[in-house]
Amino acid sequence: MTEFRTATKAAIAEFRTATKADIAELRTATKADFSELRHEIGALENRLIKWMVALIVPLYAALIAVLLTLFNTV
Repeated sequence: MTEFRTATKAAIAEFRTATKADIAELRTATKADFSELRHEIGALENRLIKWMVALIVPLYAALIAVLLTLFNTV
């Protein structure tokens, strides 16, 4: 019976150690994945801002040109 208890305790200790190692590995992988995602999101935000500026500036220029044409009474 004591052999069974000893073997069970050893198995539980081994399982805990393996579980802790697995959790640590998952944490590291998750941190790396989130870091990569943050980088990709930042790149997408930069592209979105560039597109917004590329679209908004000509639209405002066209709006100003139209308004100047409409209200040009000189």
